[in-house]
Amino acid sequence: MVLEDLGNPDPKRVWVLEISSFQMEFIEHFKPYIAIFLNITPDHLNRYPSMKEYIAAKMNMWSRQTAEDFIVYNADDTILVEEIAESTSRKIAFGLGHHPEAIFQPNRTKIYTEEHATLIEMNQLALPGKHNLANALAAATAAHLMGVPNKSIAATMSQFSGVPHRLEPIAEINGVTYINDSKATNLDAVQVALESFTQPIILLLGGLDKGGDFRSLLPHTHNNLKEVIAFGQAKELILTALRDAVRSTSVMDLKEALELAQNCSQPGDVVLLSPGCASFDQFENFEKRGDHFRSLVTVMEKA
Repeated sequence: MVLEDLGNPDPKRVWVLEISSFQMEFIEHFKPYIAIFLNITPDHLNRYPSMKEYIAAKMNMWSRQTAEDFIVYNADDTILVEEIAESTSRKIAFGLGHHPEAIFQPNRTKIYTEEHATLIEMNQLALPGKHNLANALAAATAAHLMGVPNKSIAATMSQFSGVPHRLEPIAEINGVTYINDSKATNLDAVQVALESFTQPIILLLGGLDKGGDFRSLLPHTHNNLKEVIAFGQAKELILTALRDAVRSTSVMDLKEALELAQNCSQPGDVVLLSPGCASFDQFENFEKRGDHFRSLVTVMEKA
């Protein structure tokens, strides 16, 4: 439907689409010039019988590509490397590790071009975190393949500060920081969010269960995860998985979760909405969930 809505687009214009595994199940003619694969992690297991079927749906992205097309892939992801091996597309790597075939190479202080020149200093990147660095490398690689000058790529990396619902800072109230990560609809994204902070975290976790294993969060209970407040349809599953390892409480909805978090937080804490679940039990989509969280925090801030 999205492609139909484009009508007869200007052939010189570049369209960037985020495609879900659901959409990939039904494609007939879709053939991207550049297919970008960031990673393969468990998701939507309430829809697919196993990871095998989920991965197969994802890999449909390159099924109609030719040797003239590109796959930009995360070479740190061993599953992904194996899954694209049979593709005849031109494969271009990116990653945080050392990959000689990559166009851009990161180290602790800089990102280098394939000519071994400095693209950008790490301290100039607008977005912190290893996951953001990996995403930036993927975008930079695709832009390079489209002929974007390195100077423009570096400028964007230094200026782009993120989008709503993805580790979005909302407010600091009485020394407590409130973060909207409503886009974190799987547990791998929650783990990335937890790794992004050194302060004590009160985690708002829940929504519609997607078949993930909440026990995957257990290693983080030994770090700075202070408390889990579970809400929505998945709340009892969350308590069963985590309550023996970290202080955990369940409530009905996001409003109650935020009120409880406010009451038990202390200056220096982070209240993190990173649900690890779909939103459809109580919201139309993750954006509406994040907007609701933002509005609730705004009311708290003005009180």
